[in-house]
Formats: sequence, structure tokens, C-alpha cells
Amino acid sequence: MYKHSTQQQRRNQIETLYNAGITKGVDICQRTSIPKQTVYRVLNQIKDKKSLQHKRGAGRPSKIKANDKRRIAALYQSNPRTSLRSILPRLSSPVSISTLHAQVKRQNFVSKRAVRVPVLTDLHISKRIAWCKEMKCFDWRHPSKVHLWGGISIMGTTHLRIFTENFNQVVYISTLRECLIEEANAKYGDSWVLQEDNSPVHTGRAAKEWKTEFVPLRIDWPPNSPDLAPIENLWAVLKRRLIVLHPKTVSQLKQAIQDIWATFDPDFLRSLLHFNAQKN
Repeated sequence: MYKHSTQQQRRNQIETLYNAGITKGVDICQRTSIPKQTVYRVLNQIKDKKSLQHKRGAGRPSKIKANDKRRIAALYQSNPRTSLRSILPRLSSPVSISTLHAQVKRQNFVSKRAVRVPVLTDLHISKRIAWCKEMKCFDWRHPSKVHLWGGISIMGTTHLRIFTENFNQVVYISTLRECLIEEANAKYGDSWVLQEDNSPVHTGRAAKEWKTEFVPLRIDWPPNSPDLAPIENLWAVLKRRLIVLHPKTVSQLKQAIQDIWATFDPDFLRSLLHFNAQKN
């Protein structure tokens, strides 16, 4: 509330009490908590039959010029989120932020805090409740996850192995035996090449010895360079498609992965390998 408005209310309050027969300044002070000096000044004005209305032009002149007042109004009308500090440099004469704040209030612009809760319709509320019931038993600390092993070539994909146990050398050798060796030998004879990164599982002693016996050729891979492997692009595609399907259980997750894996045909794989060759 503006200072002169507050003062006018006090004058009106004192005048009302005076007209009601309460004419002593002490009594008015006790009833209203208005400062004694103000009460006696207004009582003298009443007795002298002077106007109690605020005189136009009374008080300290505003430091903000008329054109700046119009500019302030225009800025707030164009962008209600405008801050006081952003307006200060745009004024023609320097003023304090408190002076600017008072002027903004005089122009009936008010500051409001953002609503702390979202505005929800009945439909939004019902959907939120349904979601909470559905996810009530979901373990956020241990989300469902699986490990994958698969391979690609210009002729297609290998068998995909989906497992939940830790991927160690025993699991790795078993995976190569079941998902790669027989199929690769059938397609390529004894001239196929295995490319994989330098994961400790791939380069461990047991794995190396086993691959020396069963894998015809291997490509040495630069250190810390898993991103060079073409299959990394395929894993990224699989993850993007999986997000769209949004499986809710481990069994749904496994089935979705198998379904996506089955869509990777030779044409897609050749384009993927060609893109990787251009990138590298």
C-alpha cells in the first residue's frame, strides 16, 4: 500500500472517531495506535475546518520522469516476468531499486510467486493415481536389467544371448561356443575374423587360450577404443527402439530385445558398417 494512501486512511479514521464524539487525542491514540503527532495534527486540521484530502503535488517530487513511467508500464505489459534490475538500465535517470519498486506498485503491477503445485484436471489426477498403483511395487533401487552378447557381419546377426549373471570368462567362452563358432564356420568356413574390444573378459588368459584353438583370425584392437566398434552403433539403435516399447517386466524386456534383434537384416547391417567406416 502506498504511503499517501495509508496516511489518507489514518486521516479518515481520526475524522470518523471525532465525528462519533471521541474528540480527545489520547483516546484516539489508544483506539487506533496511530502516532500521537499524526492524531493531533489531523485534529487541528478538523478544528480549523481544513481539508483532510491529500493535496496534489504535496510531498517529495518523484525522481522517475513521466516518459520513464510510460516505459515501465510498456515493459511490464509486454513481459510480465520483467525484473526490476533489468528495467533500471533502461531509465533515462538513475534511481534506486526501491524507488522503482514503489513506482511499479503505483501502476498496479503486482509480483506473484509461481504456483508450487501443478495445475491438475480430474483426468490428470486419476491418471496419476493409476500410475502410482501400477508402480507401487517397483524397486527403483534395483531396476530390471539384463546383459546381452551378440555379433554382426555383412551377412546378418549371430544368435543373441540374453543373460542376467555376471559376464566373466566362463560365461564368455560358453557364449562363443553356443552362439558364434558353429554358425560362423558354417557361413565363412575357416577364414572368418573376430573383432572385439579389449574388455578384460575378452583378453583374459583362459579366453585367449580358448580362442587360439577355435577362432581362425582375430583383430588386435587399440586401447580404450570401444567406441570404434561397429556394433556399438547397433546397441544404440536397439536401446532407442526399446525405450519406445517400454517393457515393464523382465520377460517383456527379453522378448522386446529378441523382437528388435530379429529386425536387423543384412541391408541395415551393411549401412551400419558403411557408416562406421566413414566415421572412422
